[in-house]
Amino acid sequence: WEPPDDNSSSLQQVQSTRDYLFLSVLEHVRTRLLLWQRTATDGWVRLGDNSGSCAPVGETVHILNENNFDDQNSNAVFVIREGYLTPETLTYLPDAAELALLRATASSLPPLYSQPHTFDSTNLVCEQHFCTSRDGTRVPYTLLRPTSNHTHTSIQHGQSHPPTLIQFYGGFGTSLLPAYSTSLGRCWLSDGHIYIIGHIRGGGEYPHWHTAALHNRTVSLEDAEAIARDIVARNVTCVTRLACTGKSHGGYTVGNLLGRSLNEGSASQLFGAMVIQDGVLDMEKYHRYLAGSSWMGEYGNPDDPEEWQDIRRTSPYHVLGDVDQTTPTPTRTDWSPKVLVTAVTRDDRVHPLHSRKFVARLNDRLAVAKDVYYWEDVNGSGHRTSSDTEALKYAFLKRMLNVTCEK
Repeated sequence: WEPPDDNSSSLQQVQSTRDYLFLSVLEHVRTRLLLWQRTATDGWVRLGDNSGSCAPVGETVHILNENNFDDQNSNAVFVIREGYLTPETLTYLPDAAELALLRATASSLPPLYSQPHTFDSTNLVCEQHFCTSRDGTRVPYTLLRPTSNHTHTSIQHGQSHPPTLIQFYGGFGTSLLPAYSTSLGRCWLSDGHIYIIGHIRGGGEYPHWHTAALHNRTVSLEDAEAIARDIVARNVTCVTRLACTGKSHGGYTVGNLLGRSLNEGSASQLFGAMVIQDGVLDMEKYHRYLAGSSWMGEYGNPDDPEEWQDIRRTSPYHVLGDVDQTTPTPTRTDWSPKVLVTAVTRDDRVHPLHSRKFVARLNDRLAVAKDVYYWEDVNGSGHRTSSDTEALKYAFLKRMLNVTCEK
C-alpha cells in the first residue's frame, strides 16, 4: 500500500494474524479497512475489491488479533467500532476471512459486547463537509446535528439559529477521530445544539497535515477561521451563537484565534464565545515547566533567538500583548467576546501558570473584562478534564450563546 498521489489517505494501524494482514487507512477522515492473505503459492494476495469499504461518517473501526501479542497461532480477530453517536462495540470473528468482503464496517455485525447508550441519538445525524482555507487547501470538518424533522430547542424558543460549538486541536500529528462522549451527548446534543469537529492542519488526518503546519502555525489558524466562516455562510448558525473550544494544544489554537480577533478588531469576529482548556499559552517559557521540554520538536526552541521570532508570532500570551491598549473605539466595544479559561492545579503536563498569566493579560487588554471567566480545578490532578469542568463548560456556553441573532 502507498499513499495516493492526492495525499487523501494516511495509514493509521497495521495488524496481523497467522495468515492475514490488516491495514486501517484514514481516507478523508473515514476509516477504510484493507485485507491481505498470505498464500503458499502467490504470497500476499489482496482480498475484497480494490478500494475496500469505508466506515460510515462519524464512526471508526479497529482490528485486534485474538492474542494481540502473538499473531502466529490464530486467525481470530476482534473488531472494535465506535462513533460520535455509537458507543464502543466489540465483535469477535473466529476467522479473519470473514473480513474478505470487509463487512466489519457494517452495523449489522452481532456484537460480543457493547457499552451502554448514555444519550438518545435517534434524532441525530453525522455529516462531513469541506471548506476552503485561505491558501486554497480543502479542509474537512464533521458536523453533528438534529435530523431535519427534529426541531431545535432554540428554534422552539423563537431563535432562528441553534448554538453551535466547534472543537479544534491541530497539533502533534494527532487526528481527531470519532469517540463516544456522554457529556457531549447529554449536555449539548440532546438539547438540539450542533457540534462540529474541525480537522485542521497540524493534525494527522492526511499524510502532509502535520508537517504543513509544523513550521507555519498560521495555516492551522486560517483553517479554523475558514471552517467558522463556512458554517455561517451555509446558515448553520450565526456568529453570535457560534463558539469554539480546545484543550491542551487545542487551547493554544483557540488562544491564538482569540488574539487574532482582538488584534484585527470586530471585523474579524467569528465566535460569540471561546473556551480554552488547559492551554499551552506562554510559548516563551513552555519548555521550562513539567513536560514542556519534550514538546520542543513540535513548537521549537524559544531560547534560540531566530526560532523565537517565529514562535512568538503564534504565542497566545504574546499575541495578546500586541493588542492595542488605547481607548477602545465604539466598534471594539460592540464586540465583547465571552471567554472561559480552565486549568488544573496539579496538571502534570501543562502547568496552570499558562492559563493564569493568559487571563491576567486578557483582563488588561479586553475592553469588557466582565466577559472573561477563569476556573481552576484545585482538587483535580493530571492532564484530564473533570466532570465538573465539563459541566461548567457547557453551562457557560449555553448561557453565553443564548442571544438573539442579528440579521
